[in-house]
Parts: sequence; structure tokens; C-alpha cells
Amino acid sequence: LALRPERILSGAAAPPDGVEGVVEEVAFRGDDSLLLVRAPGGAQLRVSHAEEDGPPPPRGAALRLGWEAASLVPLAG
Repeated sequence: LALRPERILSGAAAPPDGVEGVVEEVAFRGDDSLLLVRAPGGAQLRVSHAEEDGPPPPRGAALRLGWEAASLVPLAG
């Protein structure tokens, strides 16, 4: 399955049944930041954080993540 970084909900916008991760990297990209978040089990997720949502969480911060099922794209192969 594929999931685009901008489709991942984070913080207060994430559903309560989401996953809790830890921010490992923060890269500023102008209007947004790209977060690299380590999820339980070791998976790394790239998460887009819009500037309008306030400052991005710092490295080492816990961050709740979630997404809508319709945002998942099956990959062939």
C-alpha cells in the first residue's frame, strides 16, 4: 500500500485509533515541513506538516498519526 505524506493526519487532527510515533527528522520546505516519524514496529512515515498548523513538532516528540482508508493506494506487484 502507498500513502502520500499530505494524506496523513497528525496531532489533534489524527483519529483516536491512530498510531503513536516519534519525530526523527524535520525538514523545512517553505510552506510546509516534511517530518520523518518512526511508528511502532519500526516503520518510517513521511508526514507533511502545513505552516498554517503552527510550528512543527521537534525531533524526539511523540506524534499521533492517522489516515482515512480511502487515502491508501494499493500497489501492484
